[in-house]
Amino acid sequence: EIKVRHHPRKFGSSKYGARRFARGLIDLLNVLFLTTFLRKPLRLFGPLGFWTLLIGIIIDAFVVARRIFSGQPIHDQPLLFVGILLIIFGVQFILTGLQSEMIRYYAFQRGEEYSIRQELD
Repeated sequence: EIKVRHHPRKFGSSKYGARRFARGLIDLLNVLFLTTFLRKPLRLFGPLGFWTLLIGIIIDAFVVARRIFSGQPIHDQPLLFVGILLIIFGVQFILTGLQSEMIRYYAFQRGEEYSIRQELD
């Protein structure tokens, strides 16, 4: 280890501020996202879709249970539509993850997708 003497700044001011820190943080998150989910997109969309779907089912079960036990009409409940929307989004996330996995599988495949019967000179 070599000791270094640090001299105080004589002129100007530091250019490293909040904006530069934010840009560096966004770049770091971008690299982390690409290295983590580029080859396994279902690892991103699967849990996101599962939890969205589960929350939608729980919300709709709550609305139906409230209808059964308190007699409130379902069609007046905006929460029902929120639950249905979350269920649809959850299914869409899962299907997007599966489709991304299929695209990734065929895009990174090494072999040819056709066979050559005969080569002509």
